[in-house]
Amino acid sequence: MRLFDELRRRNVIRVATAYAVVGWLVLQVADLAAASFAAPDWVMRMLIVALLLGLPVAAFLAWAYEITPEGVRTTAEVDSSPTLSGSSGARLNRLIIGGLVVALAYFVWESRFAPRPGDAAAAAADDAGVAGEESAAPSIAVLPFTNMSSDPEQEYFSDGITEEILNALASVPDLRVAARMSAFQYKGQNPDLREVGRDLGVQHILEGSVRKQGDAVRITAQLIRADSGFHLWSDQYDRDLDDIFAVQEEIARAIADALSVELDLGETQVIASRTDSRRAYDLYLQGLAKLRARTRLDEAIDSLKVAVELDPQFAPAWATLSGSLERYPVYASQSSIPLSDEEREAVFGEARAAAERAYQLAPKLPAALHAMGVVTTDGVQSTRFHERALEIDPSNAVVMEDLVGNFFAFGLSDRAVELAERMVALDPMPVNILAYAMALTAAADYPRALPQYVRAAALDSTFGPILYFGADAYLLAGDIDGYVALASRFASTLGQGRPDYLPSLMEDVDRLRAAVRPDGSYPEDVVGRIAGSRRNLIVAALAGATERAVALADDEIHGARTTSAFGISWIFDDPRFADLRRTEEFHHWMREDGFLDFWKEYGFPSSCRPLGADDVRCG
Repeated sequence: MRLFDELRRRNVIRVATAYAVVGWLVLQVADLAAASFAAPDWVMRMLIVALLLGLPVAAFLAWAYEITPEGVRTTAEVDSSPTLSGSSGARLNRLIIGGLVVALAYFVWESRFAPRPGDAAAAAADDAGVAGEESAAPSIAVLPFTNMSSDPEQEYFSDGITEEILNALASVPDLRVAARMSAFQYKGQNPDLREVGRDLGVQHILEGSVRKQGDAVRITAQLIRADSGFHLWSDQYDRDLDDIFAVQEEIARAIADALSVELDLGETQVIASRTDSRRAYDLYLQGLAKLRARTRLDEAIDSLKVAVELDPQFAPAWATLSGSLERYPVYASQSSIPLSDEEREAVFGEARAAAERAYQLAPKLPAALHAMGVVTTDGVQSTRFHERALEIDPSNAVVMEDLVGNFFAFGLSDRAVELAERMVALDPMPVNILAYAMALTAAADYPRALPQYVRAAALDSTFGPILYFGADAYLLAGDIDGYVALASRFASTLGQGRPDYLPSLMEDVDRLRAAVRPDGSYPEDVVGRIAGSRRNLIVAALAGATERAVALADDEIHGARTTSAFGISWIFDDPRFADLRRTEEFHHWMREDGFLDFWKEYGFPSSCRPLGADDVRCG
């Protein structure tokens, strides 16, 4: 008993108790901070070890020293009276009681008020019932996960994680997911989540971080209400990278399942096509990142070809390879890489083969369906592939863009504009605004179309198609100054590969300015003196040179695989081109080149009508 009495007198027991209480509080705060900053596991382990080692040190110091009004003294040097001991003990008692009050408050908050996955659905429902302002269908944006790895080159990995989660959520019924490109505009920023919610029109935001170190990965994710910033759910995943695709799927499923609880969506279905090759998946992510950025498509193709060699069953890699190959001719043109017609057709053949392989492996994978829609030259079949992809992934603006192109390429500008407006509202990125502008051009709605080309160019001044097709639209509208402005900027994107382009363009402009009539038309002798077959076609149509226009339009239609969906889409709705639409050659194209079949499936344009079961008349 003498030892116990001495421990009490020297306040060793009080010091140990106070140390334990304060240490517990330190661990709670540290745990929250570690999750927020994605700290590695060893940080918490080292802190626990340090606190445990500190306990005997604190007890020893309490035994050997005493805090007095004169400062710290050894126990042997101070008066051992109960008064002095009681004074020190009283201070320690206050510290212990204060710590216990804080601990009790934390316990009550955690048990009663802290957000839990199990009751977030009720909170969301209550908020919806009180406010009555949000739509019945829940909505979410997945912001780019932050790359917390020491190597900035691992950015593609964190982007890939984000995209896998986004794709998983996009397959959840009744959940509206903001398009990838819209969400990725916030990459590298620290935006106000309330503004993000308003800008993207979503109720919830998912954000997180990825830390990849050696063969391990830590991913943190948190679900937040956009209007209040309230955290509905958060979790942390520490996994090994031996089977990276399985890890990706596990994380995507866990988050999607948690969201289904939070948002009352029912059972979550996540489409997945896995690979057991860690190297193949890493190469796939690298190729996907380059395709998304529309840069170094040659490197993307090389990476993806190796990926499918390592795992020939990896459907997403085949689909991404197809997309990279299909876009390569445009990239080559902008990068001053000469491609002959034979080389272009060979590249397209590779793209078709890759798409068919992806579809064979995963016929319900949206990326495979989209790839098939892009490479299928039959308009009806192509559109059906795109529609099936959108049934599975309704928020996929990339698929919408190509479906818009199908509709206006076949003269259905009204359907194209309607879908394009929905697409741009969902994902107002430059390439989508371009598709919207082209749909309006096909509808001969030049007052609305031209500002959209300017808008897209302001967002991305280096993407050649915006400038190239925008220049065509200005030419159709009779605005030579606008034509010069965009065509000149397009010349600057060609680099040193086409030093003759700009001088040739300015010569064309001089000819057009000298020949243009007050009504915007041209004399026939200008036709053939302008660089570019489609621009000569436009000038011929504006000149009323119907025979010349027919010959040039025939080249445009039957060379469409190596040009674009723009083709002759602008001929259908513009009243100035009615004579061209009345020609027998035009009717022949409509019958023989798939237009009539497309219209039977999706409706006729306003300028054409069926004539019996197998013919058409346009005017």
